[in-house]
Amino acid sequence: MKTAWVLCGGGSRGAYEIGVWQALSAAGLAPDIVTGTSIGALNGALIVQQDYAAALDLWANLRIEDVMQDGFDLELSAIMENKQKIAPFLKKYINTKGADNTPLKEMIARLVDEEKLRRSPIDFGLVTVRYPSLQAVELTKAQIPEGRIKDYLIATASCFPAFPVYEFDGQQYIDGGYQDNLPIALALRMGADRVIAVNLHYQSPIHPTLEKLPQVAVISPSRELGSFLSFDPELLKRNRELGLLDAKKFLGQLIGERFVFSPLNASLRALAERMLRELTLFQCQLDDSDHPFIDTLWPQNVLLDRVLKIKGDTAETVLMRMMENGAEFMKKDPQMLLDPQAFLIELAGYFNAGSPALETERSLYQSLLQQTTKQSLLTLIGKADRITLCRSLCDQMLHQQTALLQQLHWLAPMMPQEVLVSWFAAFLVREFRLDPICQEA
Repeated sequence: MKTAWVLCGGGSRGAYEIGVWQALSAAGLAPDIVTGTSIGALNGALIVQQDYAAALDLWANLRIEDVMQDGFDLELSAIMENKQKIAPFLKKYINTKGADNTPLKEMIARLVDEEKLRRSPIDFGLVTVRYPSLQAVELTKAQIPEGRIKDYLIATASCFPAFPVYEFDGQQYIDGGYQDNLPIALALRMGADRVIAVNLHYQSPIHPTLEKLPQVAVISPSRELGSFLSFDPELLKRNRELGLLDAKKFLGQLIGERFVFSPLNASLRALAERMLRELTLFQCQLDDSDHPFIDTLWPQNVLLDRVLKIKGDTAETVLMRMMENGAEFMKKDPQMLLDPQAFLIELAGYFNAGSPALETERSLYQSLLQQTTKQSLLTLIGKADRITLCRSLCDQMLHQQTALLQQLHWLAPMMPQEVLVSWFAAFLVREFRLDPICQEA
């Protein structure tokens, strides 16, 4: 069985791929084949050379000046901060028909050892594009002529028109991303039986059909990675760490979609089953209730729709999504490792807070009940603090469950996340036998 790692192009977002490499290597996984486009091809060459230390040093210290002469981040905020660099940059940009990428060429010359890459037992392939025909060129290391590997690596990273067209041997080339930014097909043609593809685009599959193949698995960023020409040191560090965390989720060492949790233990898996059962019953009760202000058909199962994404979702997955909803309200750092048990207790206490503001929270709930139209209710919800809303609802769920159902029937479709988080906090207060805040209204 041959395993291929397929690396996406994406400029400075390539830092993410180094974090993925770190996690896969630590788990004892190694590729038989590596394919890549643009920065993915350069990272791939370092993987084939097994030069992890060099790759880590590169991405820990990489700056825009290492990629283009007189360069700066092309994000608007960075442009405004570097006004003095605009004139010389544009002059060279016009003269060279693109940014002067001499530093990128020098970096590739320094990092890539053609002899070492060819001796490696790991096969290698890349994609570039002929210009102006825009014909894809897919080459394995055996097909690349001697002495030309560095040239093809420059060619696949020549992101025209940001960078100039690259010419050698009488042929012009531009970035391989114009034809295939994630060369899964190339890896399969090279004999891969299993593919681990690393996408650098948040929530945007590059090959929706190929990525559904049973032999293809995809690691994608759980957050936006920023501009492809943003070389801010903190952003590169964050993206490298995000790649490490997302790859550990892929391996089952961590869980989470938008946040990061340690795996659930046996007692929390049992809690997940109870939670899903009770949430389903709660939803059924809501759908059976009524309210005199309802003048349209409300959607059913609105709460379950928020946490059940695909057929086959497990109770543990639903519990994880409920935890992530709470973590979002609590403004937790998406890259902080959270212990599930400790976090659940913290969440319950956070929304069942015994603060002096409880009277204000109950007053807000009474204001919700006094609205007689959908529009007035939406206006009030839009102006209210979301945490106060959740604490107000959690308080009611702990003390007036029966009377609350009719009221929530018309509140839930307009504030489903708040109702979900409030219900979850109340559920946890009961599960962990925490003392609910009992205070006269």
